[in-house]
Amino acid sequence: MKNKKTVINVRVEREFKKWFDVESKKMLDIYGLSNLTVRLKFSDHNSGTAPLSVVQTLFAIKYSVRYKTANIFYSPLTLESFAKKDFDILMQGLTHELAHPITEKMATLSESRCVTKSELDDEIESLTETVAGLGRKILLLQK
Repeated sequence: MKNKKTVINVRVEREFKKWFDVESKKMLDIYGLSNLTVRLKFSDHNSGTAPLSVVQTLFAIKYSVRYKTANIFYSPLTLESFAKKDFDILMQGLTHELAHPITEKMATLSESRCVTKSELDDEIESLTETVAGLGRKILLLQK
């Protein structure tokens, strides 16, 4: 028999997945990426299936522009934030990760420029956050 804590965690995760489905579809539509297939995957530091950053942040993304697929990884920290109803921070993370497929296209074009990988990565992150911020503003206007 499951203990009460396990049942609550299962309920929170189920509700989180529903929330994610609705919100990610809104953002994909805003970003013009509605043809991207998104899979939500749980990861923690023991699984070894996701980028290390997901353990330290709310979300991480691995995607293929060629195959039009994206795996969005979430962590125990994500579920904690959802249980606390911290939707602002969740949307900040989600909009940022879903902006990566847009900025990566631009990054690919810019790789021919003579910059270090670190400089390029910093610029991609900055651009990604700019696009994510625009997405969040559009989302607020739709409410």
